[in-house]
Amino acid sequence: MNNYAATTVKRQRCVYRNLWATVLTDSFTDAIHGDKASMLWFTAKGGMFSTLCMLLDLPEQKIREVVLKGQTKK
Repeated sequence: MNNYAATTVKRQRCVYRNLWATVLTDSFTDAIHGDKASMLWFTAKGGMFSTLCMLLDLPEQKIREVVLKGQTKK
């Protein structure tokens, strides 16, 4: 792989990482504010949220706990 191709691949990974980070942030905000679909997305085990946490190296269980605590405060 030449330098140009390697740089392009790194840029693509960065763009996808930023995109998924935005999706997580938006969904997290919706879940905290009571959106049932977002809440389900965060609490379902083995789904896309779990995969994204693994890919983005995020603490899956801690995020779930924050979402659940936000829901119980209402």
